[in-house]
Amino acid sequence: MRGYLYQLRKQAELAQPPASKPPQPAYTPLRDQLHQLLASLPPRQLNRPWRLAELQGLLKGRYRDKPSLVMLADELRRLHWRRVRDWTNVGAGARYWMPPGVAK
Repeated sequence: MRGYLYQLRKQAELAQPPASKPPQPAYTPLRDQLHQLLASLPPRQLNRPWRLAELQGLLKGRYRDKPSLVMLADELRRLHWRRVRDWTNVGAGARYWMPPGVAK
């Protein structure tokens, strides 16, 4: 009886195709994602102070849903964006990123 059950299991394994994972979409590098995002924004929306979390929510990470804040900040620096802090009472020292050529 054991031999018969063993043969049945072997036949069932051979009859089933191996389980394959669904293909994942190819990862677009963060630099390319950022260029596409900035190119798609109208100038009025682009030329305003941006919080890092805002930009992070619009991009995809390689291993997680969102990219690392450190990597995103590095890419913004490469694009000559600058960090600005709002020291007013309303701003409470919040950090913003400004595109190149935009005055505070």
